[in-house]
Amino acid sequence: MDYTTNPIVDADRHLTATDTYLEDRARAERAMSDDFLAATRAGRVDAPAVFAPRVPDRVAPKKLDGSHYKRYQTVAEVMGESLDYGDGPTTAEVMGLLCRVAKGEPQTAAARELLNRMAASFAKYNVEG
Repeated sequence: MDYTTNPIVDADRHLTATDTYLEDRARAERAMSDDFLAATRAGRVDAPAVFAPRVPDRVAPKKLDGSHYKRYQTVAEVMGESLDYGDGPTTAEVMGLLCRVAKGEPQTAAARELLNRMAASFAKYNVEG
């Protein structure tokens, strides 16, 4: 983008570009969050989380250059990672929910709310851009 000597034109271009970036990012976060929730609804925590960034495979042999191949994280790994962010849900919340369920308390709404927060937190920190 070329800038002019006109601060109004330059500001307008900058704000338009910023707005576009923020809208694209919000759309990408919603999509990743939706994919996270769909994966958790499927109930297979050992399934690959194809929507999430791939991570180094430290079990497979290394490449010839010494680097690691990449693998998909599992849904369980992604769920656990969503608890690592300071402004997201915590492991203590998950443990508390588990304890309430074990006591026989109906917790469907609480579980859904927690999963929604986990999905939003994961997407916030894992969408590239």
